[in-house]
Order: sequence, then C-alpha cells, then structure tokens
Amino acid sequence: MKMRTLAAVCLLAIVAGAVSAAEEQPRKPWLGMGLVLQKGPDGAKFLYAAAVPEGTPAAKAGIAAGAVITAINGKPIAFRDDLDLIEFMASRKPGEIVRFQVTRSGKTKTIAVKPGELPREYEERARESLERARAARASRDARTD
Repeated sequence: MKMRTLAAVCLLAIVAGAVSAAEEQPRKPWLGMGLVLQKGPDGAKFLYAAAVPEGTPAAKAGIAAGAVITAINGKPIAFRDDLDLIEFMASRKPGEIVRFQVTRSGKTKTIAVKPGELPREYEERARESLERARAARASRDARTD
C-alpha cells in the first residue's frame, strides 16, 4: 500500500491558498497533527494520525498519534489527495469545530476539535506543503490526460 505524507504533515497547517504573513489577512485554521491519507484493503479511505504533538488543538481535544480517522463532520473520508484535505480545512475558520470519527485501540468515538490559528512560524512551511500538494496533483492529472 502506497502511503503519502499528507501535505508534509498537517501539523504545519492544513491551509489552502497562499498563507499571508500580513497582519490584516485572516488567520488560517490549524489542527496540529500530522496526517497520512491511506486506503484500506476494502478500498475505504482514512487518515492516519502519524504525529500529534502535545499542546496542539488536536491533542488538547484528545486525538493521539496512532488514531485512524474514518469520517470528518459525519462524512466518510473521500479526499482524492492531500490537496483536497488542505482545501477542506482551509474553508474552515479558526475556532470552527470539526468533528472527527476516530478509532484507536479498537474503540471508535467522535472527537470535536476546535482549530487554532496557524502559528506564524509555520506559515512558510505551510506554503511549501501546499505547493507540493498542487504539484503532485498537476503531475498526476498530466499522467491521466
């Protein structure tokens, strides 16, 4: 099974569009967890929480590394690629609750996460992650044309 690192770890962001460092620009949402988009043997997609550093919005809500996320806001994971997830989260606002259906150690529960604001020190890395996700999609699309 081929795994892709989700836009260089959503710890850095989960942002879409250029992240502006300008003070007047609205801040982007930040969950603070590294996710990997995967597909199970049955073909169902899920997100694997590879890293959830202490003190991040995701960790504060109760998501831990090793969690398997099968749905967001009640809908099964259906992202085509990293860019879809980035765009989904970027359409949210810091503080807007996102509900994750999480399975860990055989137990499934819904965890509500209140995204924080993307820390300024992650903005450049978030931009780079976004550009990599865009380039990966463009490359894939070019191969299928």
